[in-house]
Amino acid sequence: AKEILRQRDDIALALIDVVMETPEAGLDLINYIRNEMNNKIIRLVLRTGQPSQEPEKHVIDLYDINDYKEKTELTAQKLYTLVRTSINQYGQHKELKDSRDAIYNKMTTSELTGLPNRMKLNEYLDSEGDKSLILINIDDFSTINETQGFNVGDKLLQAFATYLADFHSHGTRLFHIHADIFSILCDKLDSKEIEKYIASLKMSITNHSFKLGTLELQVTVSIGVAMHESGNLMQKAELAIREARNV
Repeated sequence: AKEILRQRDDIALALIDVVMETPEAGLDLINYIRNEMNNKIIRLVLRTGQPSQEPEKHVIDLYDINDYKEKTELTAQKLYTLVRTSINQYGQHKELKDSRDAIYNKMTTSELTGLPNRMKLNEYLDSEGDKSLILINIDDFSTINETQGFNVGDKLLQAFATYLADFHSHGTRLFHIHADIFSILCDKLDSKEIEKYIASLKMSITNHSFKLGTLELQVTVSIGVAMHESGNLMQKAELAIREARNV
């Protein structure tokens, strides 16, 4: 059952016996589905031929099941009704989940570049453990908007996002957090690797020409990093980038 569920994410209903390999194998499976797989929308109906072994109220209170049936009461008609009802409920829950997922993705994604945004970055920053955060600010981006127009500015940001996505390495996550500011979260690189990565990135950007239709632009960037910190990473990286601009 676990193997099938790992292979398929579109199963609407599972009818699960309590007693299988062990007296509580069915309950263990339900716990696996709900808590380890985090599958909240599949309809789970627990069946038992030995109701005295597991009190119904206890099962309903402790396990996230949608119905509890003794085998003797599941006649052909009742089974048909149960299946149809469960499939309808699954469809409703899936539609609601898909809608929530779409809203969440919209809230946590930059509409312009398609990269995860500052809200998504904050989710990672709120997790435990030391992290390193690199901020990358395109120098004089407002001048590009003023002289070339906002359409060119938007195209540059999109091209810059693609460039960073191609450049970033294993153990890093890329975000577009505000207008001309991008960030890279590093949780698998040590200090020397980060320093080497930043030096290589800055040189590469300086030598790169961004082709925007018939226009080619070269940019420079200011980079700030908060390295192996566990709190206020954004503020520390912003302070570092302000210092970088003054060098």
